[in-house]
Amino acid sequence: MTTVELLAREMAEHAAYEAKTVVTEKGDTIADLRRAFESVCDVNDWKAAWEAKVPAEKVCLVFRAVEFFHADKAEVVAVAVGEGRCCLMRGRGYMGG
Repeated sequence: MTTVELLAREMAEHAAYEAKTVVTEKGDTIADLRRAFESVCDVNDWKAAWEAKVPAEKVCLVFRAVEFFHADKAEVVAVAVGEGRCCLMRGRGYMGG
């Protein structure tokens, strides 16, 4: 087996592990939290502080994702009401900056 094949197999196994491993009382898997976290974090520096517009229905999931990956609490800075409701959320970065 080549190095590329080994890496591909390891990545697939890791993704499968994250998809089945429940880590919150709400039933979120690591994969659920990772998708939510990656939608708000800085893609070049996941430990950095961030600010993002989040659809209202995803706010609670983003709170849990930030707590899981940053070991800190996110905050809602502003709320837009009406059609297309969303919140402006902010995080201080990994372990509170």
